[in-house]
Amino acid sequence: FRSGPRLALWGAVALDLSLLVLFKYTGFLYQNINALFGTSFTGPGLVLPIGISFYTFQIISYLADVYRGEVEAQPSFVKFLMYVTMYHQLVAGPIVRYQWIAREIDHRRVDPVEVWNGLCRFCVGLCKKVVVANAAGKLAAQYLDGDLGRLTTAGALFGIPGVRGVSFGTGFTAAGMRGSEHNDPFVMADGRVSAMTNHAGGVLGGITSGLPLVVNIAVKPTASIAREQNTVDLQTRTDATLVIHGRHDPCIVPRAVPVAEAVTALTVLDMLLEE
Repeated sequence: FRSGPRLALWGAVALDLSLLVLFKYTGFLYQNINALFGTSFTGPGLVLPIGISFYTFQIISYLADVYRGEVEAQPSFVKFLMYVTMYHQLVAGPIVRYQWIAREIDHRRVDPVEVWNGLCRFCVGLCKKVVVANAAGKLAAQYLDGDLGRLTTAGALFGIPGVRGVSFGTGFTAAGMRGSEHNDPFVMADGRVSAMTNHAGGVLGGITSGLPLVVNIAVKPTASIAREQNTVDLQTRTDATLVIHGRHDPCIVPRAVPVAEAVTALTVLDMLLEE
């Protein structure tokens, strides 16, 4: 196969992709045909295999490496399946090419110490997933999948890309103040109840106090800078340097200010309309 005609490669790739289309997009095609022509065709109702897209492109990567002669074809079907089903390596990137790990697959060694270390690492990762990631996912789902009409001002501001923190009034500075310093004493001014200061930023106990709403956001610096930066070359697995070319904004704050003002105004207006 390595020196065979290109037709063999394209045939194998076409077969691989046809299975992906069959399982993943058949229902989508039937729905669109019915919507366009008013028909009532019923799809085959195939169950979508878990990770079929990953397996498909993993196989295509293997076929390309073998066809170009960059690696010998794997004679063992079991070892081939081991490479194709290495779903857990997705954390390292979308595709790990076969030529990068062919040697490790053919010369595997089992060490009890490494097996134990692997189990320990798996348990730690599982704990992070269940305890940390799942809890953080529920928090993020409130803003990503929830009802946008029920977002709080702080939640909406956190949804702006680049925002790293939201505070009201004196914000984090309040942590170093005493109650007598942070409190906003009420006084009579021109026949109306007012406050001498506004350290709370117009919010007391989650309820607006009638004072101006003061919201502060922290915006991260832009990552695309002209300065040379350290990175990693995933193909060679070595340290490398990254140089960004072209025009990039050195500061995103000028654009963030009107966006933050608009988000705050829309959130407050939405709450007023609900009332």
